[in-house]
Amino acid sequence: MTQPTIPNPGRRAFFKQLGRGAAATTAAVTLGGSAGPALAATGGGDTVSINGAGFYRFALGRKTITVLADGNALFPGQELFAVDASPEEFAEVQGRFLQPAGNAEIAMNTLLIEEDGRKILIDAGPGHFLGDSFGRQALALRNAGVDPAEIDTVIITHGHADHFGGLVDKDMNLRFPKARIIWNEREWAYWSSERSVTDVRASAQPEGFKDFFINVPKAVLPVAAPNVDRLDVRSEHEVAPGVLLLAAPGHSFASMVVLIESEGKQLLYASDTTLLVKQNTVAPEWVSAFEYDGPSLIDTRKRLLDRAAADGIAWFGYHAHFPALGGIRRTGSGFEFVETPWRW
Repeated sequence: MTQPTIPNPGRRAFFKQLGRGAAATTAAVTLGGSAGPALAATGGGDTVSINGAGFYRFALGRKTITVLADGNALFPGQELFAVDASPEEFAEVQGRFLQPAGNAEIAMNTLLIEEDGRKILIDAGPGHFLGDSFGRQALALRNAGVDPAEIDTVIITHGHADHFGGLVDKDMNLRFPKARIIWNEREWAYWSSERSVTDVRASAQPEGFKDFFINVPKAVLPVAAPNVDRLDVRSEHEVAPGVLLLAAPGHSFASMVVLIESEGKQLLYASDTTLLVKQNTVAPEWVSAFEYDGPSLIDTRKRLLDRAAADGIAWFGYHAHFPALGGIRRTGSGFEFVETPWRW
């Protein structure tokens, strides 16, 4: 897909744009009654021309899996996604994958699981809160022939706004009105509290991201609350046959991944345990500015990579290039992400 990029000279403007969009959301919700016009100003990728239909469908045993592309853009690199690495180290790893030395191409993708009449969506994307480069899940669903009203379950892997902003449309109505929205109970409590605000403000994130991660929950969580089912996921929890929530601490307070199983085949929706999937497999000690607990995230990442490599579990990275599917292979120095060949 051809998308607007965020070049180095525009970083400051980009972060300001994030802050303005998040601030407009909070202002509209606080004032009441004028949410629609204020939110519409922040954009939304479902109205922008794209290359391709934005979905990729395949079988996993008896389950039908559809990857839904939400968008992509170029972000600042080492200072966001490898805070403990030097710019030179970041550039060297980027070079292995023919990626720019100073930036990182970040995509967002979600999954739809269908079996026996059920439709389970994993994550809702950022919705309209990140401008026109993102928010295309609604368009991908439409192109795939799926009515949002048919979706019966939405799993939110963690409380970063780029994973749940799409629960609402620009008028702040629920996009999946009949769905049970599953959160980890402790994750919901954290992002509903002032503790999350304090933690985000004290983090290494740029100010625009801080505003985004603070203000979007304030706007969206109260709207979603009546449909939310909070589960206590401290190890694993099966929410449907062959759909298991696994605790994956580190990236957020009580973040999760989802293991999907059918007829001996397995796919791990790894969420943000690998923000830069190829890079984080060859450099698993890299942590980003977005981690709640860096050491725990590294432990979780290595454990999941090791399990995927040992058991032949397919890997889905939320921020990988569409369709974000591959396998994990052990190498002499660690791991390697091998992309799954595209099948027509």
